[in-house]
Amino acid sequence: MRVRELLDDGLPANVGVGIGGAPADATPPYVALYFPLGDESDADRALNDDVATDVLFQATTVAASPEQALLVAGKAATLLRTMDASLPDRRVRPILQDGSQPVGRDDTSVPVWFVTAQYLARCDPA
Repeated sequence: MRVRELLDDGLPANVGVGIGGAPADATPPYVALYFPLGDESDADRALNDDVATDVLFQATTVAASPEQALLVAGKAATLLRTMDASLPDRRVRPILQDGSQPVGRDDTSVPVWFVTAQYLARCDPA
């Protein structure tokens, strides 16, 4: 799936997108994506492609104000939930928002506002 490219193309040009943290030389606003390794569904731990593959990931939006954080996080959520993904020999389900936390302030270095949301991407054998 092309999550980073989808967000790069769909978000305003001033919003950066990074994997595993902030994009290089980033200033808010930006979205940091955090992906674990893909996991097979708990229902079946076979060593082949006959089971569903679940990928839980997080999008953390960092911005200069709470309103900006919510606006960018909302745009990112809409793009993710409506993306048209495809994989060879797999049926890709729509991405679901699995959870989120309310906007918060981080004052550790430069005061910024952030919003986190967790998503579930699942694909099954075709």
